[in-house]
Amino acid sequence: MVRPFLIYGAFILCIMLVALFPQHADLQENNTNLSIKHDVQDGTVFVECYIGGYTLREEANEEQAPAQLTVLINGSKHSVQNQAAFRLQDLEEGSHQICIEVTDQEGTSYEEKECFKATIK
Repeated sequence: MVRPFLIYGAFILCIMLVALFPQHADLQENNTNLSIKHDVQDGTVFVECYIGGYTLREEANEEQAPAQLTVLINGSKHSVQNQAAFRLQDLEEGSHQICIEVTDQEGTSYEEKECFKATIK
């Protein structure tokens, strides 16, 4: 008789835990609001960013600070992006360290930065 209540209780507990933890829990564990996915195809690096707590739009609100994405390639500033998804073209062959940094409109860092390596063949 006790078993159905234990199973039901465990089920309810699981539902509560899923509801309590945010969808991007892995971002909070790393203490960052920036997550990057990338893919290299035919010499082009496709980049997709998730930036929680910031907006790339000109009009900000109380929940999101206005931001832009500064792209650094091998330590040098390459470009500034105002879109969460973009591509990097015309990179030389070889391995490149690509860093994406969240900055304000004047270029001051919000201390949110992620790096990855991309090899162009």
